[in-house]
Amino acid sequence: MKGAPERVVDMCRAEIHQGREAALDPESVRNEADRMGEKGLRVLAMAVGHGEGTAEAALRGEPSDLVFAGL
Repeated sequence: MKGAPERVVDMCRAEIHQGREAALDPESVRNEADRMGEKGLRVLAMAVGHGEGTAEAALRGEPSDLVFAGL
């Protein structure tokens, strides 16, 4: 899924780092998104999930088992 960094990161349990799942530091993601925004960039976050219905649950704003993929 894609969306506002502050919303997407709240739905994630981990992040992808060098091709593997790793612990997610939500504050670090928010800080980087803020830095990018201050430079005038439009920032979107990307996350991936597995299983049926993951995208639909995420769109409804329900917590999901997503993995943060990047900004």
